Amino acid sequence: MKNFKEFKQTYADKKKAVQDANIFLSLKEQEYLREIRDAKELVDAYGKDLKNMENTVFEVKLADVIDEIAKLWREQPPAVTAKMSRVFDTQTYARITLGNALSGICNYKDKIIVDIKGKDYKHKMRIEQPFNPTEIQEDGRPLYLHMELKKEEILKRADGDWVPTYRYVIDDYSVMTLKYKYHALLNNDFAGIAPILKEAIINVVDREYGNSESEDVMGDE
Repeated sequence: MKNFKEFKQTYADKKKAVQDANIFLSLKEQEYLREIRDAKELVDAYGKDLKNMENTVFEVKLADVIDEIAKLWREQPPAVTAKMSRVFDTQTYARITLGNALSGICNYKDKIIVDIKGKDYKHKMRIEQPFNPTEIQEDGRPLYLHMELKKEEILKRADGDWVPTYRYVIDDYSVMTLKYKYHALLNNDFAGIAPILKEAIINVVDREYGNSESEDVMGDE
């Protein structure tokens, strides 16, 4: 060990060096914060805007989407059926289920499925939509007013009896509307649907909203 005087001086020199370094770091940190302030504020502001834009809902007519699909398939308008995904054992159970749904008691597994089939056997696809019987359709009426309970097929039960089954079908698919959030249109996977369906939907959205001058045609969920 050096003598105490030298020890004391070494300590003082190192302490001063640390103090100077801390001052330098503080000045540089303040300078850095000033430099990134505008960019950080932009990221924060635009981040909120982007989130709102991603949640923007675009509404299109199912009939327009089907017409677009026909163009992409280079076919005449295809055959279309729209119906509830669930099959019911009895008419009573079906009507109770619909009544519960109208009262706000929904089974979130229930969907409306739209099957689209062209003349070419290779051309077919399915659109699935959440089942919301009170949602207003293109004609201004709720979906449930377009739902008809129809006998679907006869099934053989385990006890050997043959019983009819029932399903709700949509009487006129042309009144139906489809709603998609923008983030779904951006998603390459797009919930696993066929690429040609995504292309058709985007084409319709581009056409329907391309010349719009007002944001009231869009909504947030």
